Amino acid sequence: MITEQPIQSLNQYRDQFPGAQPALAIASILDGNTAGQLWTISVADADEIVFLWDKGNNVFYLSGAPTAETEPLLKDLIQNEIRPRSLREESPFFKVRPFSATSAAALPQLFEGVTLHALRTRFYRFDQPSVNAHPQPTVEDLDFCSIDRAFLERDDLDNLDEIRGEVAWMWSSLDRFYAQGFGIAAVIADSAVCWCTAEYVSRSTCGIGIATVPDFQRRGIATAVAVRFVEESLRRGLIPHWECYDQNLPSVRVAEKAGFTFLEANDFWAGSFAQ
Repeated sequence: MITEQPIQSLNQYRDQFPGAQPALAIASILDGNTAGQLWTISVADADEIVFLWDKGNNVFYLSGAPTAETEPLLKDLIQNEIRPRSLREESPFFKVRPFSATSAAALPQLFEGVTLHALRTRFYRFDQPSVNAHPQPTVEDLDFCSIDRAFLERDDLDNLDEIRGEVAWMWSSLDRFYAQGFGIAAVIADSAVCWCTAEYVSRSTCGIGIATVPDFQRRGIATAVAVRFVEESLRRGLIPHWECYDQNLPSVRVAEKAGFTFLEANDFWAGSFAQ
């Protein structure tokens, strides 16, 4: 039998998803800042399957060992409920993280019709009591602004649509972001050239979403924005975390220059329902 569980019951399944990275997402889902859905699948004489959909970054977490009895039920959920909904909501791209060798082996069948690609990510945490001194970017007319309601409602800056889109994607609602979220943007003249927004916010932790306009990369702006974001996180009593793809060396360098400590590497599979 497959059962959609109340999302607050996710608290009793925390141990099914070990590691610092899922813990960050779970804390934010339970606090209502990230949208999520949870299902359990159980049949006689088979291990229970726990399936979590983190709708912030469109990540599926699969705990348990699918069997001949439980695998068809989970496949039906993915193919006939989740896949059509993702396509309707124009969010076809996803990642999935299995927590056992058996669940990893079942992925091609569960996501039948989708080509899955292996991805490794690096996960960091800021463990220092304060930020270190760092060189300031030598860019003329650079200003740093807080990303809040007033900033997002401006109509005089290029790239605001990208920032609004990032917030809308990651948060359960804009009102939640206005109440619990924050961010830092680097602005030159009439353009936002780099921005860092809070995601996966809970009572004690937060994640980071960061982007830099290509023409302004490799000029120290991202590090300066990240450091200011860390300062604001600490001021709010939050421990910031950083996640990036293993091969995204610019993001790795920024995280390490900003003072983050590497915690763990995690393996995901990525695909698109739009195939």
